[in-house]
Amino acid sequence: MSTTNNKEKKYVVAGASTNLLLLVMKFYVAICAHSAALMADAIHSLFNLFGDGLAVAFMALNKRAKNDSHDYGYGRYATVMCLAISLVLFVAAFFWGFKCAGDFILFMQGVFPVNVRFAAIIAAVVSVFVLLALSRFAVRHAQQLNSDVLTRAAHRYDFDMWSSLGTFIVLLPVVIVAGKWKVLDVLAAMVICLFVMLEACRLFRNALDELLDKSLPEDTEADLAKLAAGVDGVEAVTGVLTRKVGGQMAIELNVTMSGEDSLDVIHQRVKEIKQLINDKYDQVTHLAVHVEPSNQ
Repeated sequence: MSTTNNKEKKYVVAGASTNLLLLVMKFYVAICAHSAALMADAIHSLFNLFGDGLAVAFMALNKRAKNDSHDYGYGRYATVMCLAISLVLFVAAFFWGFKCAGDFILFMQGVFPVNVRFAAIIAAVVSVFVLLALSRFAVRHAQQLNSDVLTRAAHRYDFDMWSSLGTFIVLLPVVIVAGKWKVLDVLAAMVICLFVMLEACRLFRNALDELLDKSLPEDTEADLAKLAAGVDGVEAVTGVLTRKVGGQMAIELNVTMSGEDSLDVIHQRVKEIKQLINDKYDQVTHLAVHVEPSNQ
């Protein structure tokens, strides 16, 4: 497991490093080429970069040993980071989208923006191919390692790639034809900013749910109860309490067994329940099984 985590971290860091270079390139070209759409796409790439950073943070914090001051580990630190990053991204996308909305109003009043340079198209093309390569890289290693972390990274790269592809398509008439077509640059920027704001809201909601100890999905809780009930000697599962801690699961089960069974037998059944759950769910940071006698 440690080797797998180290490989996951290495691949995520490699993707994040490449994404950082791509991000700097898009910001620089967007400023020099006067492209609002490319700037919005760069903000979208910033979302992607923060996603890679959070993945590394989750792996590092979840790896830290529990201690007397943190009985459930350090996973909530990464959750707080999620909240902060989602707010930063929302504010950045909101203000850039607001600025573009102002530019659109000026355009409708006859004030044309500065011509977008051809370098913006080149940057968009480079972004599409780099993100496609990153996505394939993440998918390949996700399959090798059976890694949810890399699978989510691949989905982020795919989403960002489609954003860059849309930017490229919009920039073609903006740069080549210009004139009134330049309004597409501003409109595309507003649309991309809207998507970034929606993604930031989703990230904020998920982090807030975790901080407020929202339960895991009902089908997951039902599956946990089924696994426990399938162990010989377990007469009933009377409670399933779950929550997430730093992207991992904290689980408490209440089960009933015969009060006439010996402590050794009950202990073996509890070990079997835990083994079944840990075999199926590899992101369990806390697992407790409370046993009550059924004849009382």
